[in-house]
Amino acid sequence: GYSILNMTITDKSAYKGPHMYQYAGLFSMIDGATVKNINLITGKITSKTNPCLKAGAVSGLSYDSNVSNCVSKVNIVYEYGYPDGSGYTTASCIGFDAGGIIGTTYNTKINQCGNFGQIKGTGNGVPMRIGGITGRFSDNTNLTNCFNNADHSANTSFVSSELGGIAGGQFANSGIIIRNCYSKGKLFCTVGEKEKKPELS
Repeated sequence: GYSILNMTITDKSAYKGPHMYQYAGLFSMIDGATVKNINLITGKITSKTNPCLKAGAVSGLSYDSNVSNCVSKVNIVYEYGYPDGSGYTTASCIGFDAGGIIGTTYNTKINQCGNFGQIKGTGNGVPMRIGGITGRFSDNTNLTNCFNNADHSANTSFVSSELGGIAGGQFANSGIIIRNCYSKGKLFCTVGEKEKKPELS
């Protein structure tokens, strides 16, 4: 396999308009790819400038791809607040998605992957989906034989945020498989002044 040390990504992208997303990871985006046998030994992804970021140690976004035998110890730290205090609107974007392996998945198979990297999200008015393997998953996403062994937290004023040990938010109608996966990490989710009970995956 391949080992990568000290992967450092500092996202400085700015909000560009409705549904204009940005991606951060070893590969910012993969489409129709096979990614396997990667060990991300140390690293950090940080962002303070974009409410529409999708971040994952291996890739921020995955379409129609297969990811297997990948392990990450990359930490992801996100902080954002709308400068004018307006907060999220439906015309803005879908928010911040972060996963230990992939940020957002569509029609993707993730097998035998593990995460040891912490994800910490803080955002004023930004919806968040954070998961140990993937932050947000859509139709035909398969997660098999994966584990998370890190703590994750979300602190946001947006009540529809989602946090999970394996997967965060679901945006799917069919074809979802999560099998033989486990998480040992702790989850902390604070919405405004109240702590939201985490949903275990």
